[in-house]
Amino acid sequence: AVYAVNVLHHIPDIRAFLRELLRILHPGGGAVFIEPYHGPVARLVFSRLHASEGFDPNAPSWDLSARGPFSGANQALSYVVFRRDRSLFAEEFPALSIVVDRPHTHLLYLLSGGVNFRQLAPDCLTPVVALAQRMLAPLDPCLALQHTIVLRKHCQF
Repeated sequence: AVYAVNVLHHIPDIRAFLRELLRILHPGGGAVFIEPYHGPVARLVFSRLHASEGFDPNAPSWDLSARGPFSGANQALSYVVFRRDRSLFAEEFPALSIVVDRPHTHLLYLLSGGVNFRQLAPDCLTPVVALAQRMLAPLDPCLALQHTIVLRKHCQF
């Protein structure tokens, strides 16, 4: 299995990465990615949050222009590859299936400061914020800032 958090949208050649994933995974193995989501709130937040990382759901290509560490990224890449171009992904990588694509996390991410910023709420409020986030879970397709994508390599018989 491969597990990556906020990594996929930094990979300049996603096709080469997916080919390598196919090479190293055993049949039945998988990959779990937690990536920026593409819903309305995420589009608003991520298009303004990190100046060095774009958010382009209309990118003409899966490839990124690598300009140095943490730059040239497209935070919408998981959307582009696994949602917008899902049929192309399935055509080019038929041995990989998308078994989970679940939006989640909004309040906890923002109040924790996310990846790069100062924490906005004290730790003692985490249980309260987590409860509020669980109560808002039905709105995750609109509110979520992250999503989990799970890919599985097909078993060979």
